[in-house]
Amino acid sequence: MKIAQGNISRNIPQEIEDDLKKSSLTWEDVVKHNWKVINTSDPDAFNKLKAILGFTSYNGENILKGCNYILFIPYFGHDFSRVRLYPPLDGVKYLQPKNITPAPYILPQVAEIENKPHRPVIITEGEKKTLSLIKHNYYAIGLPGVWCFKNTKQNLPLLKELEEWNWKGRTVHIVFDSDAEDNVNIVKAEIELGLNFYARGAKVLIIRLPQPDHQNKLGVDDFIAQKGIDAFKELYNGAVTFFEAYSVDYYDEMIKRIAVLVDANILMHGQVELITSRLSKTWKVKKSAIDKDIGRLVEPQDQGETLIVEDLKPYEGEVSGAEIADEVMECLREHVYLDNKAQYIAITLWVLLTYTFEKFSILPMLLVTSPTMRCGKTTLLTILEGLTNKALIASNISPSAVFRTIEKYKPTLFLDEADTGLAENEELRGIINAGHMKRTAFVIRTGSRDVNFEPEKFNTFCTKAIALIGSPSNTWKDRSIHIKMERKPNNLRFKKLPNNYYKEKQIL
Repeated sequence: MKIAQGNISRNIPQEIEDDLKKSSLTWEDVVKHNWKVINTSDPDAFNKLKAILGFTSYNGENILKGCNYILFIPYFGHDFSRVRLYPPLDGVKYLQPKNITPAPYILPQVAEIENKPHRPVIITEGEKKTLSLIKHNYYAIGLPGVWCFKNTKQNLPLLKELEEWNWKGRTVHIVFDSDAEDNVNIVKAEIELGLNFYARGAKVLIIRLPQPDHQNKLGVDDFIAQKGIDAFKELYNGAVTFFEAYSVDYYDEMIKRIAVLVDANILMHGQVELITSRLSKTWKVKKSAIDKDIGRLVEPQDQGETLIVEDLKPYEGEVSGAEIADEVMECLREHVYLDNKAQYIAITLWVLLTYTFEKFSILPMLLVTSPTMRCGKTTLLTILEGLTNKALIASNISPSAVFRTIEKYKPTLFLDEADTGLAENEELRGIINAGHMKRTAFVIRTGSRDVNFEPEKFNTFCTKAIALIGSPSNTWKDRSIHIKMERKPNNLRFKKLPNNYYKEKQIL
């Protein structure tokens, strides 16, 4: 087979053509992505290999003498390439330059959907598998190895090329080789990778390729070549959700990986609450037991003596309500982008409401929504924490903690990440909804042993703010001041929020 491709190679050997065919690929499929071949017998092969890898020997063996051909695979957006050796050198198929940061194989047409989370993505291992999926109209990203989604030397739990993507709401399928389920190392990598995507808001699904026998294994490219794309579509459509993909045999590994990501502040408390609920159902293990085991592994944080809410002493002199309102609005305008003045006014009035709410019979919640991340919701909540009465921010809180906290402290309750923490907690949503009207803002619960298990009445009437990505329920829309946030235009600049903002605004 003869194909012209500059001065790298003119002859495409049969063994490379056959190898590509096993991946349902042809030379035409790869040459358009600048894949090239070095013939090790060429006079200039040494210089070419040296320019690509920076070395020509591996483990004491001369690569040019041990291999007949070398397939050159460039990585887009990077100044390096990986190479495929024909035949393998002492079992090693792939090499790459030394001292480079691992990078995922992302083709330009796939990179175009980085900020289009409605487009699903398949994560697999290897460049040929990636091209095979792309050839059959799937968006795919290839890892150079199952663990090569992170960089431990730079303390990156997810490579920057992946971190830059918008994963919120995106469907992510992970498909490794057919021996994945029985290979502990692969399962460990798969669990950590899946948790990383889940922490960033993705819906994660696992595709299991059938294992033909104990000696051989299939990659997704092999499967498509042997069984056809329709057979793969069946596996794709039948993929299992991440938390249903692992038996209880992987309990310790899953718990360990969750704890690591909690310690790194990657998994939020509300997400952990949902994870443990789902694992409890899948494994038929008590949720409290899972929570306890995770708690044992999470590093304790020394936060000193803290109070649930801080009860500030009111200013004893005379103040002007109008001046305070103007100052509150100025705080908002300095740091938060909202597309109309009415929203600044509404938030300002709600801040004042947190100090006077007990004088009212109906309390609207402050509902802060955005279509995607990075629209300023967290910044707004941080500002409001510094301005409102007895502020208490919680990304994860149990139903009983809500009504007991309200009963005792009457805080301004901020519930962040409501699209995760509240999405599947019907009891908590009911308690939040019950706090709308003062006359009916109560829940009844069985009392403790100390009161002979007599029924007790708990107040749920306090000011509340809820932040979430996506569309809220109709009930919340009806009972809230709805603040719709969008990403600010690139030509607008706002002051950076200082780390001590809460302390700065205590006087106000």
